[in-house]
Amino acid sequence: QTDQDIYPYNAVTPHDSHALPVIMEEAPLAVPAVTGAAEKADAEGKTPCRPTPSHLLLCGHAMVYGALSATVSVGSKLIHGQEGPGWTATFQGEAAKAAGAVTPVGAHVLEKHVFA
Repeated sequence: QTDQDIYPYNAVTPHDSHALPVIMEEAPLAVPAVTGAAEKADAEGKTPCRPTPSHLLLCGHAMVYGALSATVSVGSKLIHGQEGPGWTATFQGEAAKAAGAVTPVGAHVLEKHVFA
C-alpha cells in the first residue's frame, strides 16, 4: 500500500496542485437551430399558428366531453318527450365549444376539417 492516490487529478486531494479545478475561458454559445421556416405575417401583422399533434390531443378530450354532454342532453330530452337537435349536432357543438376553451386552433381544426 502506498500513499499515492490512484486518481491524482480529482478534487478530493487538496494537497495536490494538479487537483485544483482549471477555470476555462468562456466559450461562445452555439447559435440556436431554426426548427422550421418562419411564418410570414398577414396584412394585419398577425402570424398564423400551425396545428400540431398536441392540439389534436387536446381535441380528443374535448370530443369525449362532447360525447358525454350530447348523450346526457339528448337522453334527458327523450325521457321527457321533448324535441331538440339530434345527438350528432349536439355532439359537434359541445365538442367545438370545449375544444375552443382549451385550444382555439384545435377548435378551428375540428370545425373546418373534422366536422366538415
